[in-house]
Amino acid sequence: MYFGSFITEDCHKIVASRGMRHSIRSSVLLLALALAACASAETVSSNAAPTPAPTPAPVAVPVTEPIAQTAPLPAPSPVAPASATNVNLGNGQNITVRGSSAADSITLGNPTQSVIAGPGNNTINVPAELAGAKLIGHSQATTTLRITTNGNATLNDEDRDLTVQLPHGENKLALGASSDVTAQGTSGNDSITIGGLRQTVVAGSGHDQINASANLAGIKILGASQATTTLVITTGGNATLNDADSNITVVLGGSDPVSGGHSVHNAHYNHRKHTAAVIHTTAGIHTNKACK
Repeated sequence: MYFGSFITEDCHKIVASRGMRHSIRSSVLLLALALAACASAETVSSNAAPTPAPTPAPVAVPVTEPIAQTAPLPAPSPVAPASATNVNLGNGQNITVRGSSAADSITLGNPTQSVIAGPGNNTINVPAELAGAKLIGHSQATTTLRITTNGNATLNDEDRDLTVQLPHGENKLALGASSDVTAQGTSGNDSITIGGLRQTVVAGSGHDQINASANLAGIKILGASQATTTLVITTGGNATLNDADSNITVVLGGSDPVSGGHSVHNAHYNHRKHTAAVIHTTAGIHTNKACK
């Protein structure tokens, strides 16, 4: 019984061992077949025609529409100039008028009224007694102050950028401390008193007298060639005239602190380039015809 069992067990091991060997041989065979198949596939693939590269899609080119020809724009119409205005302020108080770019004419009737001129050539009309109204001219235009009556006229210290025209006859005008103001004389005997360095006098055909302190003698004074224009220096000190002065007679009114008289030395008058200048002093009359 025992011996038979032993034989049976050995037989089973042998059978199992043979089956394993058979299985290994089968696996090796299958692997060999698979490798052969792969090699065959590679050979076929290498002999096949190459796959062509894909053709790029055509790019659409935008079509530019021709620009439509438009008619040229018409030339701009010229801007019509502003219309001039003539205004009379009457006796109203605390009224300020602003001028325009036109040739406005503004007439004042009260000393509390004022004018700020525009870029046009504005004209301001005032009687002598109202000349002290505040008047601001335009620096880029000609603003004319017309004093319409004879008498004593004194400008406002704040006035500027004005050309002052006096009426025919005898007039007395004080320019105050105004700046950039030009006073024009007439055919009468005018008296004009200077009050600032930025003032100018253009004498008329009458016998005009300009009064200035020694420190203000350097303003520009243009005398009339066919009349007598006199510059009276009203104080002592150093006085130097403007190189552009012409056709004037200079009278020194300053007091000499030593003798109490008037002297050229005290005024240190510089008469270069002043045509036909005449200097009056207490020592006599000094005339310099050449004035070089």
